Amino acid sequence: MIEKPEEPIYTVETFSIGEAPSISAQARVEKTGIIVISAQTSGVVSKVRVSPGQKVSAYKQVVSLASTYNGSNIPALQTQVSKKQYDSVVQTYDAQKSLIDSQKQIAEKTDANSDQLRDISNQSISETEALISLNESIIETLDNTISTSTSSSDVEAAKKTKSTYASATNALRQSLRSTRYQVDGENPPANLSNLQKDVLIKQLDLQQKALDLNKDISELQYKLARAQESLMYPTTPFSGVIERVFVREGQQVKPGDKLATLFCDIKETQLVATLPAGSASQVSMLEPSLVFLDGKKIELFPEYISQIATDGQLRTIIYSLPQEYSELVTEKGLIKIEIPLGSSDTSSSMPFIPLSAVHQNEISTEVFVAEDGYARSKVISIGEVQGNYVAVKSGLSEGDQIILDRTVVADVRIKTE
Repeated sequence: MIEKPEEPIYTVETFSIGEAPSISAQARVEKTGIIVISAQTSGVVSKVRVSPGQKVSAYKQVVSLASTYNGSNIPALQTQVSKKQYDSVVQTYDAQKSLIDSQKQIAEKTDANSDQLRDISNQSISETEALISLNESIIETLDNTISTSTSSSDVEAAKKTKSTYASATNALRQSLRSTRYQVDGENPPANLSNLQKDVLIKQLDLQQKALDLNKDISELQYKLARAQESLMYPTTPFSGVIERVFVREGQQVKPGDKLATLFCDIKETQLVATLPAGSASQVSMLEPSLVFLDGKKIELFPEYISQIATDGQLRTIIYSLPQEYSELVTEKGLIKIEIPLGSSDTSSSMPFIPLSAVHQNEISTEVFVAEDGYARSKVISIGEVQGNYVAVKSGLSEGDQIILDRTVVADVRIKTE
């Protein structure tokens, strides 16, 4: 009797449905504790005021810049000019404002005086009318004398007297008409007085605004000059230790040139990874991402995942690296990070499996799963690919052990590692 040869047993590696798949990415190191102080304007280094290893406080001057090699500082001179102009404006401001106020009072009093003069003229109207009436009575009496007198001398004298009173009466009537015209508030003389006052008050208001504006502009010009001058004296933004000085006295610098490196007392190291929108939306907040530094496995959880594209079409995932590991990474360096997608034991989300486990042909897409010590084929429907993983829409169940070894075929005996 011939014995049937024993079936070979294949040792395979498996991936369990329910495990959180991961994607590899490069994370950029950003250290807030390291600051490169750069020149913000052009100039010649006239004095270096710090040295490597020096402990400095916040706003410590790093270098002094000059406009020329002999030490002249044009922004400093501009500051002095602006300061004198501003001081002059401030010193004369109160006097000019007082003059404007006095001119307003003069305009008000001039208009009030015109009103009072019209009132006085109005009071004299009745007196003028009475005098005209008296003159008319005298003229009437003289007319009677002229018509009834038989003495030629009396008639001649009466005519002369009448002429005098008639002339005076005409003058009084002309004065009365002029006075009535002047005192009537609806006529141009009264309106002209009010208009002159209003125009002068508005002109003085404009002068006051121009005076205030000139004061404000002078102050802003002085502050602007001081800000421009401060560019010649760059300072440290925080306290810390000077790690390196890049310039020497007499060196010409331009905006952006490095002056010194400051290692701040305020230290924070962040790892910034970027992923496509589909992958970023699947990043797990419950499963730790893995970073390997100096042979150590470090588990990190995302501090923030951007909801929109921040770097081209990529989204940002930010991690905070513990302080004890910050010395193991360099500013702007790149390190590898394994980022989990989805969560383990989450049946409500679409499972992801490694692409290496998927077998495709013209008819179907299938994977091999471990069942009772054998490799069994399962037809699946796949979805979006993210990194080295693909989403499975249907065909798998919770707890299925996906065989990753591509040399395995259906129905062979297997054992898992």
